[in-house]
Amino acid sequence: MEVFRSNSSMRIREWVEGVLRGLGKEERVLFMTDCWVIWEQRNKLIFDNGEWTGEGVVRRISDMVWEMSGLDGDKTEVGRREEEPSSGASWARPSDGMWKINVDAGVKEGMGVGLGAVCRDGDGRVVWAVSVQSSGICCVISAEAEAILLGLKEAQSVGMRSIIIESDCLNVVDDLKGRKKGRGDIFLIYDEIFSLVPFFDSVIFIYTRRVCNKLAHLVAHATPWTIGRRFWTDRLPQPFVIAAEQDLINIS
Repeated sequence: MEVFRSNSSMRIREWVEGVLRGLGKEERVLFMTDCWVIWEQRNKLIFDNGEWTGEGVVRRISDMVWEMSGLDGDKTEVGRREEEPSSGASWARPSDGMWKINVDAGVKEGMGVGLGAVCRDGDGRVVWAVSVQSSGICCVISAEAEAILLGLKEAQSVGMRSIIIESDCLNVVDDLKGRKKGRGDIFLIYDEIFSLVPFFDSVIFIYTRRVCNKLAHLVAHATPWTIGRRFWTDRLPQPFVIAAEQDLINIS
């Protein structure tokens, strides 16, 4: 890639245009996102007395690129856009004798992290739903793994034996299927997930498209945003009921 260097005689616009000409489509998105986040953080620092940290800027860039990459229905880690060929366009019923638990996570700037898990039977009826919202800071990929851990823990607590965990984060699902090992916070979460698997007769991790995971998304982002844990078995909030009914219309 050709490198363009700005100087006193080159206007910012010319420099930006020069940089963009040397980049591919995805690189352009990342470059413009970098510029926007740096400008946003600069304004917060000057006008709102905010704090500037390199870690915060990188996390903000990662979250923004991830959100943009998810607009087409695929929500995966930045740079990873594959979809499984078998992914359908609607929620699919679990096999006989199994429960399906859809999970999702959301990282909301200025508010915290939300986790959601929804268990349904073979007829698509909601058996239970749980939302955990906190004011902590967490990267998106770790939050998605935490959502899977939440689903496993809830299933174990009510005595379920054969379950399907369905997530729209392909990277985490691939890691769990391959029992990936490594160092870092994400692998500590994986280790805890793996430690729970032996308590079940069957645990299957499945990737699904974001469009098939709307109910879990709503549960993770349950309003009003409330720090703590909420658990439902009946009298679901109306948005949850509507989303569950929509899934039943095209159930496969």
